[in-house]
Amino acid sequence: MPEPEFKKIDLPVNEPVKKRVVRKRKPRTTTKKTVAISSAEEKKITQELKEIYQNDDGTMPNMSDFKKKKGGGFFRACFTLLFCCLFFGAVAWAGFFFLQPKQNFTEQDVVLSFTGASEVKIGKEVSYRVRYRNAQSVPLSKVVLQVKYPEGFVFSGASRQPTNEAKDEWALGSLGSQEGGYVDIVGKLYNDIDKNVSFRAFLNYTPANFNSEFQRVSSLNVVISDAPVELLVQAPKEVVANTLVDLVIDLKKSEDTLTNLALVIEPGKFFSKVSSDPESDKDNFYQWSIAELKADKQIKLKGNFAFADDVEEGEMVIKVIGWRDNEKKTEPFLLRTQTVKVKVIQSELSAVLTINGAIEKLSVQPGEVLNISLALKNSGQSAISDISARLILDTPSYNKKSLLNWTELKDKLDGNISGEQVSETTRRGIIVWDGSKLKGLRSLAPGADVHIDLSIPLKAKQATDLTDFTGFLMTAISEIKYSVQKDQKSLSTNQIQMTVNSDLAFDVQDKKIIGTDGKETHEITWLISNSFHEIKNLDLSAEIYGDTSWPDQTLVVPAGEAKFDPQSKKMTWKIGAMPVSVDVLALKFNIVLNSQNPTQTQLVSKVSVKGTDAVTGQEITLSGDEVKL
Repeated sequence: MPEPEFKKIDLPVNEPVKKRVVRKRKPRTTTKKTVAISSAEEKKITQELKEIYQNDDGTMPNMSDFKKKKGGGFFRACFTLLFCCLFFGAVAWAGFFFLQPKQNFTEQDVVLSFTGASEVKIGKEVSYRVRYRNAQSVPLSKVVLQVKYPEGFVFSGASRQPTNEAKDEWALGSLGSQEGGYVDIVGKLYNDIDKNVSFRAFLNYTPANFNSEFQRVSSLNVVISDAPVELLVQAPKEVVANTLVDLVIDLKKSEDTLTNLALVIEPGKFFSKVSSDPESDKDNFYQWSIAELKADKQIKLKGNFAFADDVEEGEMVIKVIGWRDNEKKTEPFLLRTQTVKVKVIQSELSAVLTINGAIEKLSVQPGEVLNISLALKNSGQSAISDISARLILDTPSYNKKSLLNWTELKDKLDGNISGEQVSETTRRGIIVWDGSKLKGLRSLAPGADVHIDLSIPLKAKQATDLTDFTGFLMTAISEIKYSVQKDQKSLSTNQIQMTVNSDLAFDVQDKKIIGTDGKETHEITWLISNSFHEIKNLDLSAEIYGDTSWPDQTLVVPAGEAKFDPQSKKMTWKIGAMPVSVDVLALKFNIVLNSQNPTQTQLVSKVSVKGTDAVTGQEITLSGDEVKL
């Protein structure tokens, strides 16, 4: 509601008001009126005005200073606020579009790509290109390209020299706006065929308007789809158990000459190799090392498959493997592989060969006697006749002389013996028995069996210089020919592999002395002898019993370290290596028995002797005699 308007009235302080005129606010369309009032009313009004307008000190204000207060302030303020918001919002919006900085970094505009062949051949030289580009206005600094090669990749060269020894890093420096480049990498990939591998590239950089490092990643997947050699295997689909069969393995090379290869056979439980042309590696009966494959190569095998009631097929795996380095320090990679499956049929005649109770593998030493047994049984329904059995023994040789001591052969049947030199370091001995040697070989009825037993020792150091023999593998197998209803047939027995370890020997010597004080002193000697292969990590130990004392001054140690532990009462002797140039080592020490115990029967326990043959890699374990009271 608008406030009323007042007409200015002069009110003398000392004179009474005679007349008062009150004006009320009316619409602008109305006219003003003058109202006459009485003296009493005027006096009353004057008094009321004084009470309303007088100052604190009782004086009246100057009515001419009064001003009219205009309405609508709230709405005006709201309108002003709204207008300001709209104005500044428009300014900010215009600034976003027209006043933003010209340089704005985005990671997506840093381009990195890795291109090249996705399928490669093992050992074939290939080239890959890594491209990089800064596709924006912001320059990049501290740019470094790193490439992670897959396992088996051998670096040959690059279009830009790497900046580290590993040949997998390039310091590119700075990349300005729209600048880029590439690096070509050349090398060969050696890995298993059909294997998937990947190259990965990393571009590390720092944008000009940032302090932190960024990274861009690119990768390329590659499959090893081919190898520079073909593997072909010729094998029968079906064989009679323990029958000698032929296998032919062909290696077909590509246009490139290959190096550091090997053919490996995993015979499984069923196949046994009898012979091969060429011979296998000396230290691996089922591996043929190929230093350089300049032309196609063929390997011929003779062997047999054993029969198993629960398995219909014999299985063997043939592989071609290779190494990247001549020293073969790295793990080999697989070039080719083939699985050969042969159906094995049970034979009418079963034949089993055993040596010292073993039918597959055993370890022997020079001087050891081989007790050999060949068991033949007719498992069929018809009689078997005209049986001829051949025992074949392949052994290390030197100067065309076998490691076997044939002069000490014990064969009651007196089979026919012949020999042949298979290679420079291998000699073959053959013993043949037929019906003229054993009546049961003329005709063997169904269910009947015969046994052929013999023994032959290996030569000992007294008979020959063992260091002349460089080989250490021996094999034994028997080939049988026979007739069933006029059908000529043949089979082979299981093959036995023998590893000839060094002739490490141990002996305990004890000399008893009674002192003047009545105490019993034992002068003990531990004697080690060896003459074939070097022995490493020799470890001897024994326990000492009873009330004893240990005179330290009597201890004589020829090599290694020997000590007695009084807490555990254990004597130990450790030797790092015993070469063949040292054929005997003798450890001497005394033990004094302070008091007798009627129930004690041993002074020193059996001696445990352990060592490793440095040539065969096998552990040799012996047991020495105890010292008795």
